[in-house]
Amino acid sequence: IMLSKMLEGYPTSFFVFEAIIWLILLGIPVVLFYVFHLDISQGQKMFVFLFGILVWGMVGWGSFFESRRLVVREFEISDKNLPQMRIAVVADIHVGPYKKRDFVQRVVEKINALHNIDAVFLPGDFLFGRATRFASELAPLQNLKIGKKFAVLGNHDHYEDPELDREQSEEVSALLSKFGLTVLKNKNIFWPEKNTWIVGL
Repeated sequence: IMLSKMLEGYPTSFFVFEAIIWLILLGIPVVLFYVFHLDISQGQKMFVFLFGILVWGMVGWGSFFESRRLVVREFEISDKNLPQMRIAVVADIHVGPYKKRDFVQRVVEKINALHNIDAVFLPGDFLFGRATRFASELAPLQNLKIGKKFAVLGNHDHYEDPELDREQSEEVSALLSKFGLTVLKNKNIFWPEKNTWIVGL
């Protein structure tokens, strides 16, 4: 019962990911140990060893380090029909079993450190799991110092089941609004300073 309570709200895919990751990380050393006892050439053993280490390193890096890195990239988009503006776009935060409040705080600090930003767009996938368990981890978003903040929900912020979806999406939307973001669900809003319509689906 205690374990069930601890894991409440975790998505099924979390357990699948964990099983695959640890199967690879623990399985590769076992395979390498077995290969080194086979009657094959040293060259073949070295090839298998290097390949195994490469795969092990890639899976380990991707699972525990790369997903937590924050990289700011700048792109310039030219359109004579659009006013000049600087937009910060942050997507796929995915708070849940892997990323918590401290990660969101790092995201907020990165955005606040940018210069002359007119607005922040957050196009969804705030969660990786149930909103009732993890949505409060998004609290640092209320510390965004940019005046205009627009958000839409992503597929991870919904559920296929209509009842669960209503609960999930409504809780995420309510929290984002509480944190000062304008949530656009099949809505549009006029941005008078830039003479621009912002549309969210």
